Amino acid sequence: KAFLKADKVLASMQKEKPNLVIMDLYVNRIDGAKLTKKIKQNELISKIPVILVSAKTNLSKIAKKCKADGFLAKPFNVRDLKNIVKKLA
Repeated sequence: KAFLKADKVLASMQKEKPNLVIMDLYVNRIDGAKLTKKIKQNELISKIPVILVSAKTNLSKIAKKCKADGFLAKPFNVRDLKNIVKKLA
């Protein structure tokens, strides 16, 4: 079921072409790292910046592995979010 939801997210992104995605590692039974990796492998949407967010301690390694454009550890400061969005958008 999570696979179907991930496919719906990818299809929606291809249609809507968002300027940026903020992806949590765990979103309603979807693995955010796997979904980010699928986004980055899809040439239609691979250029869309993805910011990975999580409270996991090894977030930088996870973000690098799935090719996220940036990451923020929870809890994060809104100023830090603004700065990374400004840098990537």
